[in-house]
Amino acid sequence: MENYNDNYYDVNNPFEPKKRRPVLLTVLCILTFIGSGINVLSYTAWALMGDTMASMQMPFQMEQAQEMISRMTEVASWKYWIIVLLFLGSIFGAVMMLFMKKLGFHIYAVVQSILLFLPSYFIFDHIVPDIFSFIVTATFIVLYGINYKKMSWNFNEETPTDPTNDLQ
Repeated sequence: MENYNDNYYDVNNPFEPKKRRPVLLTVLCILTFIGSGINVLSYTAWALMGDTMASMQMPFQMEQAQEMISRMTEVASWKYWIIVLLFLGSIFGAVMMLFMKKLGFHIYAVVQSILLFLPSYFIFDHIVPDIFSFIVTATFIVLYGINYKKMSWNFNEETPTDPTNDLQ
């Protein structure tokens, strides 16, 4: 039997139970905050201190790591700032999804799709993303998409954050 209570939810009725945010959505948003936050910090460090990062190489680094670090120091800092802004857009989309807004899903999906290709193009001059990034991005977009139907386009609607209500 289907539950049709979501179709007739009225935010102005004080006697109706508040909607709850799905746990999966909360976990995904927290993981997005962690991952995108770390990327914001690391790309900001590269934008501000790219030249000095090359001199901080470890003596026992592999040749591939040294080559990658030297390549990353040659990248213009404005390219790193664009990547930082995109990761901030990813965080903004996750915040909107945390408040159950569908626009957040669209912002997140577009920004993450761009982030699949742009950093590798800026740093390594090729557009092909690595397979791990592709799998993680696709997984997150699909898992966010599972919660899409529970989100709303209405920005005036009250946010569903009442964890004490178990009536639904």
